[in-house]
Amino acid sequence: MGTHTSKAQVPALRVVHRPLLLMSDIDDTMVGHELDYDKHTAAFSAFWQMHQHPLDCRLAYNTGRSLEQFHRIWREKGHLMPVPDHLVCGVGTRIYSRRAGAEGWVEDAAWTRSLDGNGWDVAVLLEVIAELTACVGASCLCMHEADENSEHKQTFSVAHGVADAVLESLKQKLADRGMAYRYVFNHGREGGKYHVIDVLPEAAGKGNAALYLRQSLGLDPSALVVVGDGANDIDMLKASTQSIVVSNAGRQLRQWAVGALAEQQQQQHAHTDTHATNGFNPHTSQPPDPTQHAGSTPGGAAPVGQRIVMATQPAAAGILQGLQMLGMVAAHPSA
Repeated sequence: MGTHTSKAQVPALRVVHRPLLLMSDIDDTMVGHELDYDKHTAAFSAFWQMHQHPLDCRLAYNTGRSLEQFHRIWREKGHLMPVPDHLVCGVGTRIYSRRAGAEGWVEDAAWTRSLDGNGWDVAVLLEVIAELTACVGASCLCMHEADENSEHKQTFSVAHGVADAVLESLKQKLADRGMAYRYVFNHGREGGKYHVIDVLPEAAGKGNAALYLRQSLGLDPSALVVVGDGANDIDMLKASTQSIVVSNAGRQLRQWAVGALAEQQQQQHAHTDTHATNGFNPHTSQPPDPTQHAGSTPGGAAPVGQRIVMATQPAAAGILQGLQMLGMVAAHPSA
């Protein structure tokens, strides 16, 4: 994977917090399908290429896409995108690092192995999904393509009218079989006819994968900044002490972020001895996450001192704005 050079004007900004691990969703965050978003991606890429070396600034894409699906978007938009150092794929079920000095990706086999066992059985899950499909019909429950799913992730779309019943039946059937799992419920595109459900091992998820990658790189929690636009990003937003929500975020994520910001402000007022950047304490007061659910016990708590910012700019422009709002990036002295 080569470095792409952009003709976009480099923003007059500099990174002031190092080391930095920036972890971003891809679709509608780093790239988008609106024409204006391409210029935002190119501008961010030009900025990042200038500041990522030495490698105390790293970029990771944390996406629902599989590695094969990442290659697909890279072929389409890679000339605009900054080259990542790491990939978290399949809603936190696979982690890859860029092969040093060569093309390609190296899978983190230890992370993949950690998802096996512990009550997870994909054969049982597929059996349950087949039962649900027989009940509601293939037009109401549609499995996603094979290259999107794996032995640690099964994703399907379910029609609005039967979604609640299907979800309740799924949970009951998996509980009866003793499955340990988590699911992510995404309302899908606004105005669409289907919801999307991901079912994963309990140890997986965007948030757990983000924490694992940060720790494996030996970085302090303050080095991690995560960015997202959709409901399945809430898990990783809660896993970081610094989180950015771009302005084009979906309704579920906006609702969660508004609640989190309200809690953050309440904590700042209630604890005058707490610094403003550490006002939100998810250990003591955490807004409910409407999309992340464990089949048995909840996942780990989010870090103390979480700060969330809501950008007023969309997609990649919102990433750069959010980094400024967090104080990770500042105007260049020569600007």
